Amino acid sequence: MKKLSLFTLLIILIFISCSKDDDASNEESSTNKDLIIGKWNVTAITDIPNDDCELLSTLEIKADGTYEEQTYGGFAGGVNCTPDDLDKGTWKLSGNILTLTLDKLGNAISPTTDNTILELTETTLKYEFEYTEEGQTFKEAWTYTKNDDTSNLIGTWELTYRKENNNTSPNTLDNCEKTSTIEFKPDNTYTEKTFVEISGNCASDGEFSGSWLESDNQLTLNFIENSMNTTNISKFSIVDDELTLVFDEITEKYRKK
Repeated sequence: MKKLSLFTLLIILIFISCSKDDDASNEESSTNKDLIIGKWNVTAITDIPNDDCELLSTLEIKADGTYEEQTYGGFAGGVNCTPDDLDKGTWKLSGNILTLTLDKLGNAISPTTDNTILELTETTLKYEFEYTEEGQTFKEAWTYTKNDDTSNLIGTWELTYRKENNNTSPNTLDNCEKTSTIEFKPDNTYTEKTFVEISGNCASDGEFSGSWLESDNQLTLNFIENSMNTTNISKFSIVDDELTLVFDEITEKYRKK
């Protein structure tokens, strides 16, 4: 009976130890899932120049087990960047393996990709994956920064100030020009409307719609003008309810409506 009791006690201790290990593993897995949920902006890709269009790409990991990946194509040097077809699918996290499975094959290399996570924090996600092309196997690493700073940008802004950067004095805006607006939407699209005074009346001077992306206080606006894909890049800052955009040639300020 004594031997049986010792044996039974040993089994219980082993079971408790295994349960604790499982609990720790489950807790770590749950923590990683909490960290990875959100919208991520690409900041670096193996062997890709810093001004390449692919660095406009985003990955959104959703709490419902789905994801959306928006990649970009264009000419080297970030000129005329255009969004590829939006990839949508489901994701699964097992240990340090992030598996992305497409609902249908869009711009991705394969329907299912196993990505090995190299770093995961509240602000940084880095993973690598392998793919085969023309009989050769390649390994590529993507680094992301979590995009949590765009909520203040969402909304409609009204133009209050414009200055040509090579001019020491700002241009004077008339009352019609001050009704010009730019609206940033949560789905990363935007609409810009400009107005001018003609014969004493305010008239539309143009309307542009496209996509926007924010990363490291840099705002990238992609739109179509005269059947051509166009990209404008500016530095931006938000102080209280004032938005400042600094392009190569013009500085503009807006007030939130």
